[in-house]
Amino acid sequence: MQQLIIKILKGFLHLLKDIRNYYRFPRAYIAYRGVFRDFAQAQESSPNRKSQTYSDESLEKNIENAHTTQIANTEYPFFFWLHTLVGANQKSRVCDFGGGFGRHYFHYTAATKSDLEWIVCELPHKVEAAEARFANLEGKRLSFSSDMSVAHKCDILLSSSAFQYIENLNEILQRLLGGGAAHILLARLPMQTTTSTFSTLQNVCNDFFTPMYIFNKDEFVGYFTALGYELVDMWDDPFDSITLPFHRDIDIHFCGFYFKLTTNATKL
Repeated sequence: MQQLIIKILKGFLHLLKDIRNYYRFPRAYIAYRGVFRDFAQAQESSPNRKSQTYSDESLEKNIENAHTTQIANTEYPFFFWLHTLVGANQKSRVCDFGGGFGRHYFHYTAATKSDLEWIVCELPHKVEAAEARFANLEGKRLSFSSDMSVAHKCDILLSSSAFQYIENLNEILQRLLGGGAAHILLARLPMQTTTSTFSTLQNVCNDFFTPMYIFNKDEFVGYFTALGYELVDMWDDPFDSITLPFHRDIDIHFCGFYFKLTTNATKL
């Protein structure tokens, strides 16, 4: 009887939290809401119903924060694999997809003293801002491009917290991996095993609302195995989390992955 009462009380408390989180979503700094069939339906649920992006102030802050040398907790697992791969091939070239303003480059090269050729593949307006800010970096092999074919020149495709925001992910993967990058290192991707991949809506730093995927883990791994890659390693990210109001049955956790091109795979 006591356990039943405790269970009922916990359920009631969770309900109160979900109600609070649902209604505070439009004013939250980082928050998530809803289970939707696609990006369009998620965007339609946006409180202001507008497609937005980072404010100029937020972009400037992100640029300044990029030029630091302190490795973030979320970077250690895929930097471990990156360092292993670079140790085996000192001439490795990295494509950092969705790498913003080169934060991963500054963190990794400062910690390892590596002299890697590093290409950040980003949206055109971010490339323009980054090139203006980092035009005079002496001795740095860092460049920026909005052309996804730059990935074809690289041995290693690296990406952190980016793929979940790409609506046509299968098409983008085909374009990115058309050159047959030997290694893929991914981090900070939301996964679950309860249901098929679905969309939700995120409040990003109280700047704008954007749709994103919550991937089914098996389906996500299947994207890459279908393109000729094998899963070498997978790890949990304990620093990010999502609890969707009124959908606590969906256990969402963030993961990282290392995929390697199989020896018998042909270029796409």
